[in-house]
Amino acid sequence: TEQTAPNLESYAYGSILEAAEYSWNHWPDMFTIMPPLSAQFFARRPLVQWRIGADPIAGAGEPEVISLPADRRPGVAVPIGREVRALYLGHTAELLDREAMIEAFKDPASWAGVPIGEYVVEYASGATETIPVRYGIEVRDPQDGWCVSPIAYGSMAVGPMTCEAEGTHIYTMQWLNPRPEDAIASITMWQLGAPAQVLVAGLEVQ
Repeated sequence: TEQTAPNLESYAYGSILEAAEYSWNHWPDMFTIMPPLSAQFFARRPLVQWRIGADPIAGAGEPEVISLPADRRPGVAVPIGREVRALYLGHTAELLDREAMIEAFKDPASWAGVPIGEYVVEYASGATETIPVRYGIEVRDPQDGWCVSPIAYGSMAVGPMTCEAEGTHIYTMQWLNPRPEDAIASITMWQLGAPAQVLVAGLEVQ
């Protein structure tokens, strides 16, 4: 468990978490990572990871879409201007240097994923909260043929649910607001100069 596997999908700590979560599934085949479920199965169940990546909020109402600015450069604030129980972020990772990312996973500080970006939430009161984005936990950039399913433990859904699909895998992350009575003024994405960058595709508030 202290070494980096040839591919990031087999990184030991994430596998331990996944095994603990799904240990109730008595699938008899011990030689494959999971039951052979089809892409069509996951396409009909976009919240298949709800239990491990999110916490339900009773009575909070339907999520509301927040428009992203045309300028998506790091440091551009997205205005919110309301009280929020939870944020839902649709984002992905663009892996810039896979070999450098493998080296970054060898750092003991990266046991829970490699930090590649962060969202800074600014409240009307002036207080701030930081939401980390870690490669391997919240987002991934799977390579064709490297994995069975492109899941990330800290996300509650991903689409498309196949590693062979062209294009980008969008991961959905839920963040529970620790200050629900303090209106959120804005949220800003910052990159951390890591071997991967975060790309934001959508934002909803609840």
